Amino acid sequence: MDNKNPYNENLDWNDLIPSKKSKAQPKKASQPSQRKNRPDGDGKPSFWKVLLTKTAEFPRSHPIIFNILLIIIAGFIALWFITACLSSWTHHGEEVRVPDVKELPLEMAAETLDRSGFSHEVVDSVYEAKTRPGSVVNQIPSGGSTVKPGRTVYLTVVATTPKSVTVPDFMNVSLRQAQASFEGLGIKSVRVEYIPSEYKDLVLGATVAGREIHRGERIPMSSAVTLRVGTGLSIDNADDDNFLDDEFIGDDTEDELPTITLLDE
Repeated sequence: MDNKNPYNENLDWNDLIPSKKSKAQPKKASQPSQRKNRPDGDGKPSFWKVLLTKTAEFPRSHPIIFNILLIIIAGFIALWFITACLSSWTHHGEEVRVPDVKELPLEMAAETLDRSGFSHEVVDSVYEAKTRPGSVVNQIPSGGSTVKPGRTVYLTVVATTPKSVTVPDFMNVSLRQAQASFEGLGIKSVRVEYIPSEYKDLVLGATVAGREIHRGERIPMSSAVTLRVGTGLSIDNADDDNFLDDEFIGDDTEDELPTITLLDE
């Protein structure tokens, strides 16, 4: 029997039966590569990736807490910056010894301090008769102490001329008040001279080197002031030579008695 198709002489029946080898295989749809999105290792996301994701989402999810944290961090940074600047500005940990310039002339004391890296400033002057004028009698900080470099040393020098003060109001006040007024000005020598007066311990005047002084006058602080103070003596207890006049002393002759004449009866 002829296996050929009667309708098509050129068609073979074997061509109509598909063979196993020539069976058409359906094409699989191309799947996108998941290698890039595949989790690392055991299937879990990377720690750093999760941390970055959470950190990026934190300001949006917790804005108040995020702002508070920013303020705290900024405060710590500012505190650290200020501490570092202060340590550099105050020379923290650096110390030098102050030279002793007491009893030196002011010019020599200034040169000594400048060579050691210190500045100086004269803050006061005193008058001392036994000390050479212009010499240093006191310094702050004292010689031999350790301080920061570049510090200012404050000096007290002896004045070339005595310091002058203004005479206070001392008239018609008590002796104690007048002494306190003059001593408060720095006058150390205040003497007392008593003169006759009915008001005891009342100041009636003052002198300096035998010259009368008055309120508002300028005198040297080293002056010796003599206060003229009343004794408070009255006529009853005073010396007759000082207080009794001749009108109180009667004549030595006795006064004549009046004569009485008796009439005879």
